[in-house]
Amino acid sequence: MKQLLIAMLVVPMLALTGCGSFKGPGKEVKGPFDGSSYQTSGRYFRGTGYGVSRSQEVARDKARMMAQKELAGSVSTTMKAVSDRFMNERTKEQASDINEKFETLNREVLNQSISDVRTIGEKTFQMSDGSFKVYLALEASKKAIYQRMKEQAEARKTMDESTKADLVKMLQQAIEASEQD
Repeated sequence: MKQLLIAMLVVPMLALTGCGSFKGPGKEVKGPFDGSSYQTSGRYFRGTGYGVSRSQEVARDKARMMAQKELAGSVSTTMKAVSDRFMNERTKEQASDINEKFETLNREVLNQSISDVRTIGEKTFQMSDGSFKVYLALEASKKAIYQRMKEQAEARKTMDESTKADLVKMLQQAIEASEQD
């Protein structure tokens, strides 16, 4: 009888609390560049970041570094997926050699092309304590990055012709895919 009474009290309370919408631990906050137009797409790699400092320039530099890091991570992740798809079509020996060369090429191009990004949004706020908070959104053309990688692969003298041809083919496929999106 006691268990029935407890069940009769607990079940309605669970039903009442379980039917409500999710309540987070606080108020949800959105940044100025949270929308889908600031996320990596079929044509562009994108990254966003913010920085806080008493100096407006330092806050901007922090935001740029954070956005570049996010953009670089997006490039690396996408290039890994492109490489994996291509490698699935090769034998293990071919795939290992090509993958190693591709990763080296990817790092080299990424180090050069990260400076070739375009700022697509910047917002600066002065906080109540006098510090500055800067939000920044960057983008880089996938086609341009793939094209640069293709050009560097073609110019490589230390790479055997078979591996070079495979890399160029893989990058050409990536260029064509970026044009279709």
